[in-house]
Amino acid sequence: MKSRHRILPRKGHTGRSLRWLVGKHVFSLSWRLRHHYSVATDAVDARKVCKIVAEEDAEFRHTIPPQLRSYFRSRLAALGQPGDCEHVNVASRFIAFELRKGIVFGHTGAVVHADSGQLVDTSLSESDLRRHIVRSFKPRRLTTTIKITGYSIPFLGSRAGHLHYGHFLLERMQQLVVLLRAVPLSKSATLLVRESMPAYQLAAISQLQNAYPDLVLRRIGEDVRVECEFLLLTAFQTTHALGWFARPYALLGLRDLYLDAYGMDATPAGGRRLYLSRNNQKLRRLSNEPEILPLLASAKFDTVYSEQLAHRDQVSAMRSASHVFAPSGSALANLLFCKPGTSVLMTGPADMKVLFWVGLALAMGLNFSFVDGGRAGLHQRFSLDPSLFGEALGELDKNRP
Repeated sequence: MKSRHRILPRKGHTGRSLRWLVGKHVFSLSWRLRHHYSVATDAVDARKVCKIVAEEDAEFRHTIPPQLRSYFRSRLAALGQPGDCEHVNVASRFIAFELRKGIVFGHTGAVVHADSGQLVDTSLSESDLRRHIVRSFKPRRLTTTIKITGYSIPFLGSRAGHLHYGHFLLERMQQLVVLLRAVPLSKSATLLVRESMPAYQLAAISQLQNAYPDLVLRRIGEDVRVECEFLLLTAFQTTHALGWFARPYALLGLRDLYLDAYGMDATPAGGRRLYLSRNNQKLRRLSNEPEILPLLASAKFDTVYSEQLAHRDQVSAMRSASHVFAPSGSALANLLFCKPGTSVLMTGPADMKVLFWVGLALAMGLNFSFVDGGRAGLHQRFSLDPSLFGEALGELDKNRP
């Protein structure tokens, strides 16, 4: 009975962490077992096993529109960040690492240091090491091993998150664009991608090959272990979410990549008013949308369900917009394609951390504001006071440049 209690989950253990605690012991006993499964039982900071091959510091000074100054005052104070609430300085550091003898797992997209067998963590945060290894502990038998000489760039993304549109577009693709500019040898590297990709990912990768003809594309299946002579890894260091958008050149380069892929005009005529509904989604739905829709119709807003449109049509819609109203969500990643001066009104729970979308809007020269959606959890349904919507839209237009 005493030994039985030892293996029961302790208070605070999740199923995932318990699986890691048990599996770590089993897999750490056998090198052969680890070789045939996509698993690592420990993690290491990239700075300890990699060589830094490029660093790029970027600073960008944003002018905060009047309607956001009170929000910035409270948010920056909560983050312990200085700011005069009329301007904010954004700083970010891009780091490119070279890992000698790296392994990439097709199933999870994880990168492992071959010599130590440790998962290589590029978050640059010691507190994240254990969390990353626990989340990545998903053993899968590997049926094929391939070896690649020269330099490779792992671009598979995580098993759970590689299909997330916002993270792909604004995090993974942006880092890849910066890497190709900062590290010349990356332009002739082998880009490792998943065997199956959605259309919006294929469009970007295909256009990258047109832009960089020496870039080699290699599709990797889920049961494949890739042993690479050298891997190029990337990381962003920033003080808060605005730092992701400290490089307008990278955002503009990413935007133009898609415009070229879809053959679109770089200077479209806008005029449409779009409401990007999330009411077909599970999270952050506007619970009183039927009450808001008549107001949107009277203000000449068209209701759009982004997930029902081909990516090319999503980009085209945003290029034609003069106004965008939306709850916080991945559809706002398409603010990347709006023309400068477009008015953007976002809603969501009152305490939502919207600096991420604010940063994108400011970097792209958009007129952004936030309307309070009341008290609710981060991903819960929320409701919007109809009178607040009208006031916020009027205030946004009043402050339009």
